[in-house]
Amino acid sequence: MDDSIVTRMILSGIPIDEPFLQQCLCFMTNEERKGDHGQIQGKVLVYKHPGLHFGDMHVLNATYVEALKDYVGNAKYAIFFPINGPRSLADEIANRDYDGDMYWISRNPQLLASFRVSEPWMHKCSTGNVPSKSPANFSLDELEHELFQLFLTTRFQTSSSIGVAADNWLVFMDRLLTLPDDCIEEKECLKSKMLELTDIYYDALDAPKSGLKVNVPNELKAEKFPHFMGREDSYHSTSILGKFCDTVEHFQTEKQVTKGEDFLKPQSSF
Repeated sequence: MDDSIVTRMILSGIPIDEPFLQQCLCFMTNEERKGDHGQIQGKVLVYKHPGLHFGDMHVLNATYVEALKDYVGNAKYAIFFPINGPRSLADEIANRDYDGDMYWISRNPQLLASFRVSEPWMHKCSTGNVPSKSPANFSLDELEHELFQLFLTTRFQTSSSIGVAADNWLVFMDRLLTLPDDCIEEKECLKSKMLELTDIYYDALDAPKSGLKVNVPNELKAEKFPHFMGREDSYHSTSILGKFCDTVEHFQTEKQVTKGEDFLKPQSSF
């Protein structure tokens, strides 16, 4: 696989969770793991899905720690983040934590050389706190009932705000990718909306634990969607995302036509 394809896709603004890009990154990660044992050293790219913020991908410096050798041996599937600094790295990367989250790591030299660092995510808008009781304020029966209700709500009544925020973020990103360089004001407006949607998206992800009631305001909802999202009210996108979609659809159409022609060819046995 040509690593430059992945580099160009990322630099053109394609979201990391785009299916083809995810497949490429997984392939590259698996290739990097071959023959790779024990602690690694040097610059690495670190990302946590599903990060929407421009600064959710970090460049970190992996350091060999002799004191860890007796504990991890040749293990290669664990990350030890530093604990110094005013804020945890996990919080800076897609508002995550250290409760077993999976992170994507790459030492690909082309990606590292081309990567442009952005300021890490910082929560700027607030959906408001919801008053809630602590477990000590419940009786045993009440606490059991609350825990069951929380499980049922989280399992069977997932928040639509997650999908709404992510979809509209993608619409604004698609628009951002097609704007010329002189449209500075419109670009800044789109970025501002995307940052607000990022905050709402992360709040919605944590809503089952935080108790927040999260909604996406109408001013952050797009009127039309790019054609590659498969919505009825859509426009034909000319961004790199739209071009990928058109190429795939054209390839699939050609493949179907070829299959039909092969099926209609006379067989030599008749």
